[in-house]
Amino acid sequence: MTDLPIKFNNYEECLMGVGQTHDDVVYVYDREKIIEKIMQELTCTYKDALSFFEKNVNKDFGKRSPIYFSKINDLINIQ
Repeated sequence: MTDLPIKFNNYEECLMGVGQTHDDVVYVYDREKIIEKIMQELTCTYKDALSFFEKNVNKDFGKRSPIYFSKINDLINIQ
């Protein structure tokens, strides 16, 4: 039996697609969209939603754990 990628049914709108390596496929979620959804559902601050995300969503589910994508908004020039 092949391990299936972990997919969250309550975060479908946060799913960006799949990520693939040479021997594995996992689901890729938009981290900020998940945090925004947590803020709306729990009516909490960004900081509280981030804490909830780290404790309850961003867990090790094994080899097929999802990936959480974040954009780099600010580039830092190192001189």
